[in-house]
Amino acid sequence: MRQHFNLNRDAALLGAEGYLLTALENQECVFDLRDKLERLVRKNVSGEATLENYHEFVSNNDENIRIHYKLSKLFWEGHWHLEVFERNKDFFQGLVGRDLDIQAKPHLRLARPEKPQDNIGFHRDTDYGASAYELSCVFSLTNLNNLSALRLVPNSHSLLEVKVTAVKNKDSEKDSIRHQLGVPYFLKTLADENLKKKLIPVPMKIGEVLVFSLAVIHGQEINKGSDTRWSIDARIKNSFIQSGSRSDYYRNFDTSPATQAGITHYKDNKQAK
Repeated sequence: MRQHFNLNRDAALLGAEGYLLTALENQECVFDLRDKLERLVRKNVSGEATLENYHEFVSNNDENIRIHYKLSKLFWEGHWHLEVFERNKDFFQGLVGRDLDIQAKPHLRLARPEKPQDNIGFHRDTDYGASAYELSCVFSLTNLNNLSALRLVPNSHSLLEVKVTAVKNKDSEKDSIRHQLGVPYFLKTLADENLKKKLIPVPMKIGEVLVFSLAVIHGQEINKGSDTRWSIDARIKNSFIQSGSRSDYYRNFDTSPATQAGITHYKDNKQAK
């Protein structure tokens, strides 16, 4: 297991390389979340199913989407991710500040082995309108090796523009189930072959978190490992950063005393008028 987060060391790494990988101080909540999800998989798929061997029971793509969406809805309705942020609040606030917003409906990701349709390729979220001041936090729910892990290009957040291939996604419509699961209805994937050569895998263990700027090139084209990859992908930002996402994309998680005082001032004076 990697060392726990060190603000001076790891914050500098995030700024320089665009990403960091570290062990969470409080990992039990991630294991609890994993156990809860696996119980639901057994209930909805098979009593012998695990997160890792899920693909052995669900090979049909339509069935996979149906189950994936059902599990995601339960995940969203139960706000399962909030415990992870609450138990590790100092870490996340160390990255963006006390005024912390988190994604209201984080993506529950799954990628079965040798199923390219479970992935959206290499991309960066700023090409979809996100801000480079936002961060993505990936919590792996299965152990990932070089074959199954997410890949990224270190320091690619320093590039203002990258060459992409933009095509309409025939498998995803706006506001469709797949779109709600995090699959774009218009794909913008990396087209620069030289940058593709710089992609590196980021192996992870359960209890670790991968944090990267939304300007970093990342993704996966195909899971070449032997296990299904499960993870949670949740964005965070400082409350004062403007996001290109819709107004309900984020929810406020914590507010600094200075901001609370300012809100009170402007609210009270507005009411007085």
